[in-house]
Amino acid sequence: MTTAFPVPSFLIHLDAPTAYPLGEPFYIQGWVASSTPIRAVRVEGIDLGFGERPDVRAAHPDYPHITGFSGHAGFACLQGDTLRLTCELADRTESWARTLPRLEPPPDKIQRLQRIRPHLRSDLPCTETPFNFNFLTAGLRDKFRVTSTENVSGFEYYGVPCELIERFRDGLILDCGAGNRPRCFPNVINLEVVPYPSTDVLAVNEQLPFRDATFDALISCAVLEHLKDPFVAAREMVRVTKPGGLIHADVPFLQPYHGYPSHYYNMTSQGLVSLFQDSCEIQRAGVPDYGLPIWGLSWFLNSYLAGLPAATREEFANMRVADLLGHPNSYLHRPFVRELPAAKNLELACVTSVLAVKR
Repeated sequence: MTTAFPVPSFLIHLDAPTAYPLGEPFYIQGWVASSTPIRAVRVEGIDLGFGERPDVRAAHPDYPHITGFSGHAGFACLQGDTLRLTCELADRTESWARTLPRLEPPPDKIQRLQRIRPHLRSDLPCTETPFNFNFLTAGLRDKFRVTSTENVSGFEYYGVPCELIERFRDGLILDCGAGNRPRCFPNVINLEVVPYPSTDVLAVNEQLPFRDATFDALISCAVLEHLKDPFVAAREMVRVTKPGGLIHADVPFLQPYHGYPSHYYNMTSQGLVSLFQDSCEIQRAGVPDYGLPIWGLSWFLNSYLAGLPAATREEFANMRVADLLGHPNSYLHRPFVRELPAAKNLELACVTSVLAVKR
């Protein structure tokens, strides 16, 4: 007995994007259901990844072949506002297109872009969109190892940055590595390597696309550790700040590995100061409340605990602080040391090492 397939024998659905993308690259996600095997789903020649879609299988049980697809694409994959997908099936190729409604930038975004436009460097290639100025060329992405990541950085301002935003209400501030800011301010320009909705300028910190002495103040919160060359980045931060302007920077010291998408350098207070002391007068350096040792201790212990197998996790959780104060060599044979996965060892390592062969 043969099964009669519903008509049509091919279905495709786009979950994202639902509107004209905010930036580049943008995320594509959807699904295909077919009466014949699905070989590939492409956008402008780029193969999208496959994944299970049990929700679609439950909704369309008569289709023997169902897959989800996802991946990142750029504006080059759009024809105007139209996204075109090609699905290669076992017996044919199907083409599909959707015109995406164009989003309009909010008024505060337009205001910030207009305000920063006169201060942009004219000697660097730039692609302008309604939502940002994009200086992040393929060459810069490759040179500074800027890659896509599913991790999202986003948090409210706290402490000194709040003071600076209030102090320079009529001035101009650069948030150098802003993440996805839940709240934006008219006097703060948000620079990022990810086209978040809050991003005004796409660029690397090591080559800031602004004229000398542009900003009254500059904010860099938990960014320098993620940069391939924080020394060059610090010099660029100083270059774009006005004489007498203020620079606020913080970085982790004793913090586990956390990639957005990379994590290169933790720093001591002396290390952070050394980035700026040749060209700036250091007004204060120390440890803010959000960087007190308890934060690192709690992060480390909770992450360590989460990485252990269930039985060993319970044993470790019941240990006292005094049980962990012996010489490290005395613990090397214990399950809570030996059963920690390699990925956790890298995240929480006391020391890492490398062996290299000269080319």
